[in-house]
Amino acid sequence: MHSKQQSQQLVHKGLIVILMIILAILSTYPAFTNQFFNINHDGDIHLARMESIYQALKVGHYPSLINLIGFHNHGIAMNAMYPWLTLLIYVLPRLVLGNPMLSLAVGFVIMNLLTIFNTYLLAKQLTRQKWIIWFSVIMYQFNTYHFTLMYSRIALGEAFGYTFLPLVMLGLIKIWQHSNQGFLYLALGMSLVANSHVLSLVMYTILIIVFELIRLIQHHFTWFEFRQIIYSGLVAVLLSAYSLYNIIIWTAHNKMLSPTPMLASLDPLYGFQKMLSNDISESATGAHMGIAITVIMMFLVFRLVNNADGTWKKWIIGALSILIISQNWFPWLLVANTPINLIQFTMRLLTIVSLLIVIGTCLFLNQSPKISKTAINALIIFIIFIGVTSITKLHQKIDHDVSIAQEQLTKGEKTKSQAHKMDLRQLHTSNYNENVNAIPALDYHLVKNSMQKHYKLNAQNFDSFRTATAINRSNVTYDGTAEQNIKTLKVDDQHVIFKTTVKHNTKTLLPLVGYHHINYNISLNNHPVNYQLINGQLQIKASDKNSQIKVSIASIPRNGVLLTVTLFLNLLILIIIVEKWIQAHFLI
Repeated sequence: MHSKQQSQQLVHKGLIVILMIILAILSTYPAFTNQFFNINHDGDIHLARMESIYQALKVGHYPSLINLIGFHNHGIAMNAMYPWLTLLIYVLPRLVLGNPMLSLAVGFVIMNLLTIFNTYLLAKQLTRQKWIIWFSVIMYQFNTYHFTLMYSRIALGEAFGYTFLPLVMLGLIKIWQHSNQGFLYLALGMSLVANSHVLSLVMYTILIIVFELIRLIQHHFTWFEFRQIIYSGLVAVLLSAYSLYNIIIWTAHNKMLSPTPMLASLDPLYGFQKMLSNDISESATGAHMGIAITVIMMFLVFRLVNNADGTWKKWIIGALSILIISQNWFPWLLVANTPINLIQFTMRLLTIVSLLIVIGTCLFLNQSPKISKTAINALIIFIIFIGVTSITKLHQKIDHDVSIAQEQLTKGEKTKSQAHKMDLRQLHTSNYNENVNAIPALDYHLVKNSMQKHYKLNAQNFDSFRTATAINRSNVTYDGTAEQNIKTLKVDDQHVIFKTTVKHNTKTLLPLVGYHHINYNISLNNHPVNYQLINGQLQIKASDKNSQIKVSIASIPRNGVLLTVTLFLNLLILIIIVEKWIQAHFLI
């Protein structure tokens, strides 16, 4: 009898996993139909990062912190300043499958599966009713802002933040419920965010501080809670030591350009229009969570106004407050010249809003036995329909735009270059490598000593991405004229080989950024030569017109050791948590 019960439980768990995989595939497949994936500027940045990591691991090297692959081979410190460890879910499948497009699709399936799994665990902590758990999962997973992050903006760092925020909240709620395991979940969640996206880490840290201050004011804060959060912070630092250490060291030694400072807020009217048309095309001011999630939130706000009781109320009040603040009703110009401008877009707050709505809805349904399950099932179908069709509509729009560009080329209304640029937005196997090196990047270039420190954002430009980018470009030390007499012959993760056409014994500025605390190995026609750092760029003395110049980055042993230790500690924590899941039969 006991054996039969165990078998039934095993089958039940298997069905849960299968359902999760089906939902993950359903969330991914529409973005890869017609054998292409919509790609943009941010997407090309992540492709270059993935390619650099893949090329290194393929030959058994630790990935370089300087990206010679991609970004026009300028050798910028993207891997040092933009945590890459979680990108392994995209890179490791390629080491097995080989095909970059198939591996990219598998990576998205894994990311969606992680989002679903983390949300399932969070909802299961809040309720034991399976239909509420799955409704919560569907709400968070098929939120159109989630798909905007992944398939429209292709902001993978933020998308990872979206994936791991439920795990962060799970740990926090466990701590509030005096679970001794809470700090492990919180530490793992925050470390995964830290290993993905620094801005999300800062946002979630502030969110936790705000939560704890509220609990302190309400006299709910305890010494147990304080200790658990301190423990989680220390463990999270250890689990993300590799990423955090590199950011601190590189920032201390180099004056680098930060991501474009600006502060574009949501436009409620434009966002409402895009929501009604189920449009998730890239927009800094028109992002939304989809009509289904918005209707659910409006219903809960209505119940809130009508004095309904329950712990769910504070979560909806929090979600509504953050949503209102993120709109252009708030005078964002007042804080435009503070560090807040690093957030760039207030739509980033929608990740937090989305999860607060899910938690509030889960708690509301848990105390509302009279809610019709038929209505809930209809809502599930509606939410999935809205989410999936938003991806399909975006995919079709890109396909249409490319077709129009080809027609305009035929009519002479577009140049070959313009039409080809549009073609590259459809990523497929034949243009994958071209997309890897399609765009330069200003972020993490070295800046001029005379950088405009006193530049102030004002009413005319504080929300203008174009203006902010132009200002950033004017502050970069990189001299593009160095590319005129240099041809790139070969590049991989560790080396780049140039051919120079300059005259005999001429000082040659290489098209490579030179960071101050890094040792570069440079050879000229296979002979080692000295180099200088001239305005943040490498310079050597070329011997003849057809010289071959090979540049490699000297290895830093401590980085390899720190990476190995960081990965080991993450694996250890994961094993501990999984063991406790198994012992407690978590997925029942």
